[in-house]
Amino acid sequence: APDLVLGQADMMGDKPNGGSALSAAGMSSPYGITVENGRLAVVDQGNHRVLIWNQIPVQNNQPADLCIGQVSCTSNTPGTSATTLRNPTGCQMAQGALYVSDAGNHRVLVFPNPSTQNAVAMLALGQPNLSTGSVNTGGQSASTLATPFSVKVDSGRVFVVDSGNHRVLLWNALPTVSGQPADVVVGQLDFGNSYPRPDRNLLETPTDVAITGHHLYVSSHSQARVLYWSQIPTENGASADRVLGQPDFVTSRVNNPDVPALERGGTGVLQCGVHRRDIDSCQARLRGRRSEGEQSVSAAIP
Repeated sequence: APDLVLGQADMMGDKPNGGSALSAAGMSSPYGITVENGRLAVVDQGNHRVLIWNQIPVQNNQPADLCIGQVSCTSNTPGTSATTLRNPTGCQMAQGALYVSDAGNHRVLVFPNPSTQNAVAMLALGQPNLSTGSVNTGGQSASTLATPFSVKVDSGRVFVVDSGNHRVLLWNALPTVSGQPADVVVGQLDFGNSYPRPDRNLLETPTDVAITGHHLYVSSHSQARVLYWSQIPTENGASADRVLGQPDFVTSRVNNPDVPALERGGTGVLQCGVHRRDIDSCQARLRGRRSEGEQSVSAAIP
């Protein structure tokens, strides 16, 4: 069981803003979350802000210390400026800076060190400046975004899930100016395409990424699958190495009956389902793989 709840007075609460007046404690449709060096940030999408706790909370409904994107913690007005947000969805803290996917403004804002209320962003990715918020401003390119859903920072690189353009944009170094073009596009053949179709190098409405070492995972939401690259792509349109959730790279069926468990080719890794009725057959499959000298993962019974 969780130790505490934020955004509600107790574990039974479920009303927007805790059913009370807007404050530093309430939330409405929280999305992304990030922790760095004891600081916690939560994207409070419905209130067009990011809540920051300077220390990990220790009690229920503990109010945030900062409400980024708003003049105060009692306002929730959307805007398009260096200090305001519109329907943000994701965030990442990295080396003290805060990266926010400001989906409603089709941009990612970078706050260098948000330590005071009404913090000012230093640049916007996806827009030429901090006062523009249109989709694919000037036409789709390496510098534009359409409803970016998530942002991740890893080893000095920035990954932005450009959901509306069916791609992930990658900056090989931390951007320094607004509108800086991305270096690599994943999920499309080039920066001018946004074609959704199930294939080894195409995405459709991606929603998140995970980076572990030199591996990249992308959730391709509308294709009901996760694509995996064994190496972070360095060229546009790189083909994925494996697919999770589908039997092949050209299928995109929801809850595909041909995939009763998550399987990955190549390394022979198999993960059993979570239902007890799946365990016996899964264990038999695992024994079969072991007999072939392949690596296996034991089933975990809930």
